[in-house]
Amino acid sequence: MTMDIANTTAHKLLLTAERLFAEEGLDALSTRRISSEAGQRNNSALQYHFGSKEALLEALLEYRQGPINRRRMVLLEALQAQGRDTELLALVEAMVLPYLELLAGEEQDSYYLSLVSQLHSQQRQPLLFGVGHERGRSLRLLAEWLTRALAPLPEASCHLRLELAGLALVHTAAMWAHQRRQAQRPWSQRQLADRTDELVDFLAGGLRAVDRNAAREQMSHKGKAQ
Repeated sequence: MTMDIANTTAHKLLLTAERLFAEEGLDALSTRRISSEAGQRNNSALQYHFGSKEALLEALLEYRQGPINRRRMVLLEALQAQGRDTELLALVEAMVLPYLELLAGEEQDSYYLSLVSQLHSQQRQPLLFGVGHERGRSLRLLAEWLTRALAPLPEASCHLRLELAGLALVHTAAMWAHQRRQAQRPWSQRQLADRTDELVDFLAGGLRAVDRNAAREQMSHKGKAQ
């Protein structure tokens, strides 16, 4: 579903739901509560604009994740054009930056980071990037390129490390989003650049860490040879 930003009632419902989902969780909230918090006297406003709470969540994910996906695709296409699509630091930056850029926007933007963290904690990632969703395209491509960049690390190890890196990203971004909301001001470009660099370096370091299983196997072969 494409959100019509000009439709102020639907937009207010969307942003209110995002905040409440992030603060209180997906399951406990009623459509009546969301409509009330959005200042709608008509309790059927949400049903009128979205049909159901599930459809509202889908619209919210498209509204937020769609632009993030397009931004990441631009970064990946630029790396490919420059011949840098196996450069680990650049690929990790393409993973991180589209999320952290939300911290330089409006205060309400950062609630999405908290919502993503919650969805990951509840193992509801398919809601975010289900098969067939265009909004997950950039992350699927990124995972493919990162796996190639991490060779000869075994594929199973690559997948686990990418999962751990993704969790570190979303939970760290959610923590920073909470801190940013408490401060009630967006990050400066310098803050954004500094935090992005530190997180990229940290995640890249974890992804390229020594494969201890391979190292032990190598030592074992070496010992037998001696």
